[in-house]
Formats: sequence, structure tokens, C-alpha cells
Amino acid sequence: MRAVYGYNMQRLLFIGLLIALMGGAQAEELINYSEEIGPFVVSFSLPELQSGPVEFEKNISKEETLGGVTDDRFELDMRSGGHSLGYVIVEKFGADIDYDLKALREGRAEYLKSCGYVVNSAEREIDNVTGVILHVEDIPHNSELFNFYYQAGKQTGVQGGITLPWDQTLPLLKTLNVTAS
Repeated sequence: MRAVYGYNMQRLLFIGLLIALMGGAQAEELINYSEEIGPFVVSFSLPELQSGPVEFEKNISKEETLGGVTDDRFELDMRSGGHSLGYVIVEKFGADIDYDLKALREGRAEYLKSCGYVVNSAEREIDNVTGVILHVEDIPHNSELFNFYYQAGKQTGVQGGITLPWDQTLPLLKTLNVTAS
């Protein structure tokens, strides 16, 4: 009788502990960011970072292509605690373009592999359209980058990179939204 009581008590304690742990395991709260740069608003969410809030540096430039078309480039650099986290670049092309996602993905992956990086790539939905993400690992330096890009319209392309771990990068990819202001 005593053995049965002890077994049941251990079981009850285990179930109680499991319930307490599950109740305490809440989803990490996300911080929403929204920055206006040129004619665009870039919005996304990230988990709270130990290094502090995200700070932004904006760069706007124009670039003339070989064909004489002028493209506008709107770059949003992200930093936290004095360290670079990544960037988002919105490009407004001077002419209509069509991304060949497969060719871009394979070309970038092959180039990065030829530079000695380990690269995995996939197509996934970003900002309600199909885009590409590359996971780039620099094994000797123990660093990684998630590089992404997608076409937001016939004359708008978005690319970026983030150096956070995947579980912190994923919220940015799921919530990234670039709109005309």
C-alpha cells in the first residue's frame, strides 16, 4: 500500500511540475518596429534583444545602371548595443523587372559556396509574396547570416540580411512589410 501511495505521489508531483512549466512557457513578446525611409515604410517585429533596442541608420542613394536607367536605393541598417544586426534594402527600379527567383537563389548560393561558406536556401513567403532565403554559415568564424530577397512589385525589390539566430530571425521574416508611404 505504501509503495502504491509513493508511486501516485511521485506521479502527481511530476504532473504538477509539468503543468507549472507549461503554464510558464509563454511565447516571447515581440517588439514592433516601423521606419519611414524615402517613399517607403518598413515594418517588422523582433523579440526583445539582450543587447537593447534596435537603432536604425538610413542611407538613400541613386545608382545609374549600365543601360542608363536610374535606380533608387533605400537602405535601413539595424544595430543594437553597438553591434550590427543586419539591414533591409528597398530598391525602386527605373524600369519594370521580373526576378527569376530560382536563378537568383542558385547564383547567390553558388557564389557564396565558392567563397567558402556553407549555404542552404529555400523559397518562402515574405511580405505576402514568394521570396528566397539563404542561410549562410561561416564555420571557421562561428557566424551566420540569413539573407533574403523578394520582388515587391514590377519596379520594387527588397533584400536584407540579419545575423540573429534563426528563432529570432523568423519573426522578422513573418512580419516584414514594405509599403509606399
